[in-house]
Amino acid sequence: MSEHISRIPNADDMDDDLFENTEGGDNWKKAAEAIGANFTRLGAALQSLPVYNDDEDDAITSLRDDLQELVQSYGERLDNEGWEDGGSYYIFGQVDTKTLIAAARQEMLDWDKVLNAKALMGTGADIDAIAAAAAEAEQHLDLSDALKWAAEPGSLTEGIYHSGNLESAEALLKHGALPSLNSGHLFFDVLREGREDIARAFARSGKSDSVFYLAYWQENARSFLTEEPARDLLRKMYWEYARYDAIDASTLVERKPLQGNEQLRMIFDFAARRVSEIFTSGEHAFKTEVAFDDYGPAALDIARSKLIELGGNPPPDDLPAGHRALGKPRLSPPAR
Repeated sequence: MSEHISRIPNADDMDDDLFENTEGGDNWKKAAEAIGANFTRLGAALQSLPVYNDDEDDAITSLRDDLQELVQSYGERLDNEGWEDGGSYYIFGQVDTKTLIAAARQEMLDWDKVLNAKALMGTGADIDAIAAAAAEAEQHLDLSDALKWAAEPGSLTEGIYHSGNLESAEALLKHGALPSLNSGHLFFDVLREGREDIARAFARSGKSDSVFYLAYWQENARSFLTEEPARDLLRKMYWEYARYDAIDASTLVERKPLQGNEQLRMIFDFAARRVSEIFTSGEHAFKTEVAFDDYGPAALDIARSKLIELGGNPPPDDLPAGHRALGKPRLSPPAR
């Protein structure tokens, strides 16, 4: 063992109180500080360690074995002392992401546990870095479990309450986590918490999730949510997202349900600078074409911002008609 590594204690040689006091915010913070400090001291050695191969130098193999024993001692002792997942993720979530990734590459830490820790305590950049490293290592990540740790509100322990992590939730949704997780119950928990920012992230991502039933949930809101503020927020998400679709980069469709079986569809074509209003009632339909110059500017501003949010790229208002592209460019990733 190198002289530097030998100065870092094994978990079994640390103060017992740090591991045996598993409840309470003060105890969690002390454990996170102490364990985090040791991982910081391990960080440079872990990050410099090459991936194992049969022909490596004996000194490298010896260093790897020493590091593995140290790293795994912390997780094992936390498990043995009865720490629940939330406590472990709170502690490891405050360790440098590069150090955690290096430990996962060496199979000293579990990839999903590293992801969950940063879903709870990290940033969007942390999630991106872990996803890229796992892909390089050909490791599959459980994005669904991580999204719960990012977005689900609740008390982690006395004195530490998690109301949701917007950055990590957005990043996980970007990488493919489904906003319809658990039949929408995670989304309902976000609504109950009043986290409009996270609810928006779910609603945006839900445009490409075939089982994110925003319109159905809104129609039957009282069956899913007993709290009036949560139903109000669901209604707001419905009006801002379920009614809109970006057909292409310059065309937005807005649907407004009216009474009975009547509906008004408005097609905002920013390339042609016109709005098509289509009123349907039963089997009958009536269409009206209105030039942008004759349409309400406030409605156009809302439509433009919604189209951009959904991945569109409408031409500027002041672009001369002769310079407008006739083709329909593809959508970009939705704005975050």
